[in-house]
Amino acid sequence: MKKFLGIFLAALLCMMLAVAASAADVYVNDGGTGDGSSADAPLGSMTDAINKIGADGGKVIIVDTYTCAEEYYEPEHVGNIVITGGKYVFSQGQYNRWFLSGPGSTTFENMSFEYGAGTTSLIIAQYNKLVLGEGLSFDASGKAYVIGGYQVPLTDTAVFDLDSDVTVKSGNYWLVAGHSRGNSEYSFVGTAHITVEGGEIATVYGASVNGNYSGNAVINIKGGTINNLRTAGDATRRLDGDCTVNISGGMVTLLSLNNVMGKTTVNFSGGSVANAEKTVEPAIAMFVTDGTATLNATADVDAKIISLFFDKVNYVSAIPDETPAQTAAPAATTAAPAATTAAPAATTAAPAATTAAPAVTTAAPVVTTAAPAKTTATPAVTTAAPIETAEAPAVTTAAPATTTAAPTTSAEDGGSNIGLIIGIALVVVVVAVIVVVYVKKKK
Repeated sequence: MKKFLGIFLAALLCMMLAVAASAADVYVNDGGTGDGSSADAPLGSMTDAINKIGADGGKVIIVDTYTCAEEYYEPEHVGNIVITGGKYVFSQGQYNRWFLSGPGSTTFENMSFEYGAGTTSLIIAQYNKLVLGEGLSFDASGKAYVIGGYQVPLTDTAVFDLDSDVTVKSGNYWLVAGHSRGNSEYSFVGTAHITVEGGEIATVYGASVNGNYSGNAVINIKGGTINNLRTAGDATRRLDGDCTVNISGGMVTLLSLNNVMGKTTVNFSGGSVANAEKTVEPAIAMFVTDGTATLNATADVDAKIISLFFDKVNYVSAIPDETPAQTAAPAATTAAPAATTAAPAATTAAPAATTAAPAVTTAAPVVTTAAPAKTTATPAVTTAAPIETAEAPAVTTAAPATTTAAPTTSAEDGGSNIGLIIGIALVVVVVAVIVVVYVKKKK
C-alpha cells in the first residue's frame, strides 16, 4: 500500500507540473479559432491571449503572423508577459501604436515587426517596465519609436511622478525616449531609466520629445550602437533635475550634454564615444539651477576629446556605484491615455516636415563650451535629433474614435488557475480517503 501511495503521489506531482507549464504559454495567430493551447489551436485575439496568462505571467507565442488593425492597448496584467515568435504587422496607418498597461512587465523577443500600413510605429510604455529583448527586428522601410512615458493627450488619471524603465537588447529604432511624447507642457518629475545592451538607435533621449518637461534620467549604455545620446530632450525639452550616464560598452557617435538644469554626471569605463558637446537652449537658460557637467573616466578608455566639454574631469581607477534607485512603482499606470481626444492643433501641420532633408539641422543648439575640436564633428551627428523631432508630431494627431477605451479583461482571465485549484483539491480529498482506508485496514 505504501508503495502504491508513493507512486500515486509522484504521478500527481508530474501532472501538476505539466498543467502549470502548459498554462504559462498561449498561442495566437491571424484567424485563430482555438483555445490557444497549442500552435495548432491558436487564439485569434492578442487581448484574449494576454488575459489568459495575465494573472501569473507567461508567453504569448505568435504562430506565424498577427495583424493589428487599430491602436492596441494591452489589458491589465499582474504577471510579467513575453510576446514572442512570428511576425507582428502594424496596419493602423498613421497610428501604429502599442500601449503597455502593466503593472507586470512586457517583453518582446525573437520576433519581427512589419508595416501593413503607415511607416512609423510606437511602443508606449506608460511608465510600465518594457524590455525589448533578443532577436527583434523592425521593418527598415519605417521608423520605430520607443517611449518610456505617456503619449499626449493624457487622461485625467495620468500620474506625473512615476519612473520609467526601458531596456533595449536588440532591434533598430529611430528614437528611444525616457519620458513622454506629445505637444504639451506637462512636467513629469520622476526618473527615466534607460538601459541599452544592444541594437541600433538613431537617438536616445533622457527626457521627453515634442513637448513636456521631465525630472531626472539615468542612462546605462552597455552595448549597441547609438548615433546621438542626448541627456535631455529635443529642442527646448529639458530635464529639471539631474542626469547620470553610465557608459561601459557599445559605441556612441555623439554625446550631447544638453538641456540639463541640474547636474550631469558621465561615468565612462568602456566602449567608445567619438565626440561630445554641451548645450543649453537660450530659451530655457533661465531655468538652469546648476548646469555643471562632470566626467569620471577610467584609464582604459579614450576620453581626451570628450573631456574638453566637461566642467570637471576625474580620472579614476573604478567607477563608483552611485546610480539612483527607482523611486516609484509603475503600478498606477493602468489607465491608458485617451488617444481619442483632440490633439493640440500645432501638431497637425507636421507631415510636411517629414520630407525635410538634413537641412533642418541649421538650427542646431548653441554650444556653451567653446572648443575647436567640437565644431568639426557636431553638424554631422546632430542631424539625427532635428530629423526625429520634425517627423514625430505627425504621429501625435488625434487618434481614431474607435480607440476610446482599452480592451477590457475577458471572463477567461485566471480561468486556468481556478481549474487547477479545483483539480488539486479533489485529488487531496481522494488521497485522504485512501490514507484513512489504509489506516483502518492496518488496525
